[in-house]
Amino acid sequence: MTWEDMKVKYPEDRGDMSKEREKEFVNDCFSCYESEGFAKKFWSPFGDYKDRESQSFEVVERCSTEKQDLSTLPMWNIKFEDGAIIGAYPEEIIPREMKNNGCTLENID
Repeated sequence: MTWEDMKVKYPEDRGDMSKEREKEFVNDCFSCYESEGFAKKFWSPFGDYKDRESQSFEVVERCSTEKQDLSTLPMWNIKFEDGAIIGAYPEEIIPREMKNNGCTLENID
C-alpha cells in the first residue's frame, strides 16, 4: 500500500467513513507510515513535550482504540531513554511529516 493507492482506495473524506471503513483506513495509514520509517529523534509541532525534542526514542507499539479514540489514530507509543512512554503522532516521529510541519532538527532520518 502506498499513499497513491490510499487516494484511490479512500476517495472520501475520513469524516464520511463508516467506523469499519475508518478502522481499515487507519490500519492502512499505519502500514504506509511504517514503510517510510521512523525518525531518530522526537520533535513536536503541538507544543507538548518540548522538553523531549531532539531525544532518541524507540517505537514500542501501535496505539489502539482500547486507549485512544479512533479519530486520533494513527499514533504509536514511543519510549525514551529514561523509560518514559508517550503516544506520538506521525508529525512527531515520521521524518516527512515532521519536515512538512516545520521541523528544523538535523539528522532525523
